[in-house]
Amino acid sequence: MRWMRIFSAGISAMLLNAPNSPIWAASAIHIRGVVTETSSATVIENAQVSLKNFALETQTNSAGEYALDSILTVDSSKTDTMTESIFHRMQSRNESNFSSTSMHFADGAVQIAVPSSRGFYECRFDIAGRSLGMRTVPQKLKMSAKKSAKVASLSEENFCDTLVVEKEGFFSKRIVLTNSDTVLNIALDSIPQAKFLKQGAGSSSQTISQNAEIVPFSFKVENADSVIIENIPKGISAVFDSKNKTVNFSGKVTDKEGTYSYKLTAIGEYSKATREGKFIVTKEEKPVVKIDSARACIPDGYAMVDGVTTGGAGGDTVEVSTYKDFKDAVQAKEAKVVVVKGLIKTTDGDGYGLGIASNKTIMGKDSAATIYGGLAIKNASNIIIYNLNINGTYPNPGPSDGIAVANSHHIFISHLNIWNAEDGNLDITNRSSYVTVSYVKFWYTDKNHPHRLNALIGSGAADHPEDFGHLKVTYHHNWFSTLVNERMPRVMYGNAHIYNNYYNAPGNLYCIGVGSYGSALIENNYFKNVQNPIQFMYNIYAFILQRNNQFENTTGTQDGTATGKIYGERYITTDPYTLKEDPVKLTSVPYKYKLDDVKNVENFVMKNAGPHKL
Repeated sequence: MRWMRIFSAGISAMLLNAPNSPIWAASAIHIRGVVTETSSATVIENAQVSLKNFALETQTNSAGEYALDSILTVDSSKTDTMTESIFHRMQSRNESNFSSTSMHFADGAVQIAVPSSRGFYECRFDIAGRSLGMRTVPQKLKMSAKKSAKVASLSEENFCDTLVVEKEGFFSKRIVLTNSDTVLNIALDSIPQAKFLKQGAGSSSQTISQNAEIVPFSFKVENADSVIIENIPKGISAVFDSKNKTVNFSGKVTDKEGTYSYKLTAIGEYSKATREGKFIVTKEEKPVVKIDSARACIPDGYAMVDGVTTGGAGGDTVEVSTYKDFKDAVQAKEAKVVVVKGLIKTTDGDGYGLGIASNKTIMGKDSAATIYGGLAIKNASNIIIYNLNINGTYPNPGPSDGIAVANSHHIFISHLNIWNAEDGNLDITNRSSYVTVSYVKFWYTDKNHPHRLNALIGSGAADHPEDFGHLKVTYHHNWFSTLVNERMPRVMYGNAHIYNNYYNAPGNLYCIGVGSYGSALIENNYFKNVQNPIQFMYNIYAFILQRNNQFENTTGTQDGTATGKIYGERYITTDPYTLKEDPVKLTSVPYKYKLDDVKNVENFVMKNAGPHKL
């Protein structure tokens, strides 16, 4: 565009000098630069860059670079395409009027005739339908032959246009240019995008029974000041905390059965974001295990696979209260149910764990019944140990283990307290198999005990490959408590199903360890105030599938996945055994069982583990 401003009285005409050539040429346009993002200085590709008046446009390349180039030519003979307007503001009357003038080329100049009244005049015109974007300032004024006329003679022209830069997701930028040949680097500010970030242990989509608590979770909200929350089941609290910018979910479902697909909409100043999830509400279920049945002596798990565990069923029942009577009863060849009354010390014997023969049930008469020392189940089968206290002898001399199971099968160990063994509280080794350990509480009383290594399933890192294919063990509803440092349990070579156990042993090294061809299915356990809840060991092939476990105030490893993971890099080549196949992938077990809701495990196990009054 051509602009002419004249501050003069009695002006009758303005003259814009043009070259003698019939073609009037504007200066070449050559504008280039780089477009970047303001905060990171990252280049922006495919940004739209344009000159408004000259109708030039381009896009930035992959390096963020752009270039606008053009030479404008206009045929001055096409005067019929010229348009103009003049704005005249009368100073004395303070009003605006528009008046027509004439415009034409004469003697190589554009001549415009304007009123001669006193005031401010502004002229704008297009040539050949193109806005030139030029701003002109009179260099001098001179009188014409007529006394009433003055002529503005323009000898110099200045470029003027607006550069516009646009890109989706960024604020556009408009820059006035007065130089047609320049390098101009431009930074765009990104538009803040509203978004949700998942936080907390609970899934954003959960299946929950009526009158049950959901696993709490939350969303962090960014770049938004409000959140619309839709279709939440009754009883569940979903609240937007405007101070901390979070949406927090908690509560107990009280709504009817069905699928509730909820929606969150975060509303920011420049954008919106949505997040969806669902709650599947199922019919309220009764507790899986009642207190009475939890305390009953009912063998289950691997102890009931490939045979049954009945203990001394069918044999005589004998009550014992001395070491001699106890030894005679548990080492008898025939089946027996041996009821322990009071305190019996196996240290009254040879100092080793007292051997137990096959087809025996050993049970306490009440919750005070105690074995001081240890029991050894070796080369035996079909044994039940139930409702007893097993007090290890540390720091005094005595048996190494509270209970040692070696080369034995179909063993059911339930409702015991086991503590302070010299070596392991409960070790299952040497090709033993089909063993279940349930409702047992393990602990130690002396932090200076040098071997607070609680329970083995298999021994050695790479020196017992003969155990491969054996050691099928179930651990459920056990309580790993004070000062237990590790092995809760440690699994080598065998297959361990570990579910609904409670772990609370502050200061420990690790809880469940799996290595050396061990395979573990770990479900619905509650870990609290412990470190390294689940970990692979020894870099020898092993497998862990862990799902639906609760971790409260824990640190360290949580190895394994919900679909199963193999770990390790080397095989076992200990002569005469060579193991080169993958470990067993324990993704299911060959028996029926029912999982307790993980959130109820802590209270349920603490209430029911250990011996009780019969």
